[in-house]
Amino acid sequence: MEQCERYKHFGQFAPLGGEQAAAQLPGDWVSIGRSTQWLWYSIYASKQVSWRTRILVMFDWGKKFIFGRDSSRI
Repeated sequence: MEQCERYKHFGQFAPLGGEQAAAQLPGDWVSIGRSTQWLWYSIYASKQVSWRTRILVMFDWGKKFIFGRDSSRI
């Protein structure tokens, strides 16, 4: 019988808007603010399956930072 990997909870993240986020991480550590949003960006990018998708995701974030969410202005 195959042995399954166990689930490991790494925490919860919630975007709050305006480049801010809230996080609850293991050990009852809670963080809110802009630095938490950057923490989420780095974790999300690191979990991508390939370097190509990491670069594409970061490129999209850069476009959003420069032009905002409304892409009709591009």
